[in-house]
Amino acid sequence: MSKPKYSSEFKIMVAEAYLNGEGGLQYTANKYGVGVTSVQLWVRCYQHHGKSGFAKKLGNASYSSDFKQECVEAVVIEGFSINEVIAKYGIPSRSVLQRWIQVYNANRELKDYKPIRGIYMAGRKTSFEERREIVEYCISQNKDYKKAAAKFHVSYYQVYSWVKNQGHKRVCLPAFGLDFRIGKIAG
Repeated sequence: MSKPKYSSEFKIMVAEAYLNGEGGLQYTANKYGVGVTSVQLWVRCYQHHGKSGFAKKLGNASYSSDFKQECVEAVVIEGFSINEVIAKYGIPSRSVLQRWIQVYNANRELKDYKPIRGIYMAGRKTSFEERREIVEYCISQNKDYKKAAAKFHVSYYQVYSWVKNQGHKRVCLPAFGLDFRIGKIAG
């Protein structure tokens, strides 16, 4: 996760300055050198959650499909703005909600998101037989890379690349394709 551009204390100071009537949105934005949209978001967050709305969160948040559906319907059906919904529900950014809306509009299922710490980090060395077992398991689970990574204590990227390479030309194990040669293929 990237470092926030502005500290929580700064955001609270800007929101309070606006709410205390020191000036309008444009004046406050210019005074503190931020965008008007940022001021609006911080003010809404402050109004809904107070100072606690700016507390630093560790790691990725977990979202149920029902929560995502509720947020999307607030925008699509009830007519609330994206900024209002992210402030009300504490969603970290517009892009998160916009992605959910895209999925909803494409008539695809909004799935639960429960991050599993550590599976996106560096993996571990594995034997040829372990890789074969991991790939077989992942494919049997409808390519659930996260589940396979968590079960075998390897990284998500490792599982993804092994499964992806399983059908690739450069991989040549009969029946399963797990040679994992590095470099270019001669010829």
